[in-house]
Amino acid sequence: EQENAKKDDVQDGLFVQMFGKPGKEAPELSMDISPIFYVDQEQPAYLLMHGDSDQAVTPQFSYNFYDALLKYGHDATFVLVPRQGHGFFKGQGYYDIVLNFFWKKLVTV
Repeated sequence: EQENAKKDDVQDGLFVQMFGKPGKEAPELSMDISPIFYVDQEQPAYLLMHGDSDQAVTPQFSYNFYDALLKYGHDATFVLVPRQGHGFFKGQGYYDIVLNFFWKKLVTV
């Protein structure tokens, strides 16, 4: 339970930094900014990479978004990054994935 409270504190802190108040005080804003509510519209290709140890946003959010993108027929790739958290990943292999994605989707179009 203490770990969940810590996650909530991190998420609230990020939301306050970005929008000036906790997400609990602005549920409509949370919905407005979440990309999952726009998957029924035209979308670019997505590369979703999520650390399985992310303390700020659970991997389930990316799984849900990925599933929703696929449901609407969008081009989406999902990579779960083992033993890593939120932000930049350690290991050249992950940056190779990103570079290859951009190469395929932007350069060779």
